[in-house]
Amino acid sequence: MRVCPLLLSEMRAATGATLLSDIPDILTIPLVVIFIFSHFFVSAIIFVHSPVYAFLHKTAAGIGAGVKHRSKLFRFFFAQRAYDNLIHDIAIERLNVVLCLDRAGLVGEDGPTHHGAFDLAALRPIPNLILSSPLNEKELRLLMYTAQLPDQGPFVIRYPRGRGVLTDWQCDFEAIEVGKGQLLKERKDIALHSLGPIGNTAAEAIRLFEQQQAQEGHPLTVAHYDMRFLKPLDENILHGVGRHFSRIITIEDGVVRGGLGSAVLEYMSDHGFFPKVTRMGLPDYFVEHGTVEQLR
Repeated sequence: MRVCPLLLSEMRAATGATLLSDIPDILTIPLVVIFIFSHFFVSAIIFVHSPVYAFLHKTAAGIGAGVKHRSKLFRFFFAQRAYDNLIHDIAIERLNVVLCLDRAGLVGEDGPTHHGAFDLAALRPIPNLILSSPLNEKELRLLMYTAQLPDQGPFVIRYPRGRGVLTDWQCDFEAIEVGKGQLLKERKDIALHSLGPIGNTAAEAIRLFEQQQAQEGHPLTVAHYDMRFLKPLDENILHGVGRHFSRIITIEDGVVRGGLGSAVLEYMSDHGFFPKVTRMGLPDYFVEHGTVEQLR
């Protein structure tokens, strides 16, 4: 079969085959079709099918070489447009795919079609998905490392467009325990749960609140938990908070209905805890055009 040199070179590099003849004849035509299809459609802005084509592009090479091959999709726009593909072609099969959502929360001047508002609420009900959102660049680095480890299944990493918060972000690679959050600040009066980079804004708000409380002679304090994962949730954190706190605040940069706040409420109700929970997030309407600073 005659194949263009660029395509042949790509297939050789991906499969480890030195000759096209090293690939079984029965797979030659399907592999060529998949490589062409995935090259053109993943490179173009075909949001709905991009996760499937990217997966085919990677796994077809593994099939041709006769080896197990992990698939990694390192950029993924507009998750809601690929909802069926996520469920049918990735989650049900529990494929080892890393899905990176790079427009989390408010994204600024692109308007209501581009805000990453609905992904947390939409993806949370899907079985087999790991759904994470890093606090900062170090956490993103460690989650990326964790996600590519063997047999993790579909692993979603959600992060915002724009600038980070750290200048010294490099660190040694180490795995983060899936479903494990972290206590950023230990206090006793109010528990605040955040998910993702909005936690940096929450930390500053906590500092200002406690400073104001101290000046007014009402020393209320706020414990801060970075949940890291929306799915699976850190139930150890939630159980401890349910036992020791009567007031809880949740904050997220997605719609308030169906996301972190809803998950915390569900856990508390299911386990017999009845604290007062205040949920903060994006409202139940389409957020319009504007800078992130204006929209917040």
